[in-house]
Amino acid sequence: MKKFFIVSALLSLLVMGFSCTKNYSVSPLPAPTATPAPNPLICTPTQTAGPPPNGIYWYSAQIEGITVSNGVTVVNGIFAQVLLTVNGTAETTDTVNVSGPAGLSATIPYTDNVVVNGNTYAQYQALLSNTYQTGGSYSLTTVTSIGTASATLTAPGNITVAPDGSSASWSNGGMLNTVGIYSSAPATVYQTATCKSESSPFAFPLSNYSQSAFYTFTVDCQNMTNAISGGAGYFKLYDNYELLMFKNEPPTATPIADTPTPTPVGTPFTDVFALSSNAFQPPASVSITASIPGLGYANLAVYSASGLFTQQILVEQVSQPVTGTGLIGTWNGTEGPGGSAPDGIYVVSFLEPDDWKLGLVLLIQ
Repeated sequence: MKKFFIVSALLSLLVMGFSCTKNYSVSPLPAPTATPAPNPLICTPTQTAGPPPNGIYWYSAQIEGITVSNGVTVVNGIFAQVLLTVNGTAETTDTVNVSGPAGLSATIPYTDNVVVNGNTYAQYQALLSNTYQTGGSYSLTTVTSIGTASATLTAPGNITVAPDGSSASWSNGGMLNTVGIYSSAPATVYQTATCKSESSPFAFPLSNYSQSAFYTFTVDCQNMTNAISGGAGYFKLYDNYELLMFKNEPPTATPIADTPTPTPVGTPFTDVFALSSNAFQPPASVSITASIPGLGYANLAVYSASGLFTQQILVEQVSQPVTGTGLIGTWNGTEGPGGSAPDGIYVVSFLEPDDWKLGLVLLIQ
């Protein structure tokens, strides 16, 4: 099994927050091998800062297929969210439904109110365990005190990314197809220009991974519409793929030995990694349990859905295997020295001596 060598410098990644709009600071970028071309269909709609209109209004609504991979482990799910008002009021008692392929039918709960540009919206959101299906038809419906609003889109995507981060491709392009590559330095290594769309396949020279760092290679294929039946606003359906990578790792001060894992004779080993919940709201927390079969360094950390470091939970030298199911850490929704991380999807990363496991969790603040 592939070994991952961790240096303490990589474990002290700078803290950065999570934003659903995925805005990043832009540093000088290398020239890509695939030149972005203007999108002839649509640029991502932006909402005005004025008050919401009367009727049913979706300030922002989305269904997102999420796939996160480290080249070995793959986790996926579907994130659904809507920020809405009814006649200018954040209505918290509405019924929000998501439907799609393979019998997907889920009710999305109200979680909290969100203030944007001085306007208050009711937020409904959930992380679903269903698998996103490219080419399928997905619908979002809100049943409110004054009527029903709905929208339907066809799912773009079917994204693949090379495990070394050298290329990406997608068979069902959306109205907007974007690529972002970021490092823990922190730095923006590459980012599709605003309102531009990439072509598939997309190639990226390995020489551009010049730093010893943790990298995230992210691809979004998006379809979007302003046509909301029975209401107004904006609805987006997209496929998101995140590849997490360590690049150019120097030798560790204490190399992890390629030693067979000692397991008591006659005791079958069960490899375990689990989160206590796929969604939580502080002051509650999410618990992480795992087994650790090998000897060496273990690192448990939380990253935003865009791969940006959020919180370190555990860094430990494992001197003997943990063969049962043990609690190895908890996360209470904080980032860095104690600030609150924003709402959103987060990746729980457990890098153990002989493996690298991932989990997804929705944080509701």
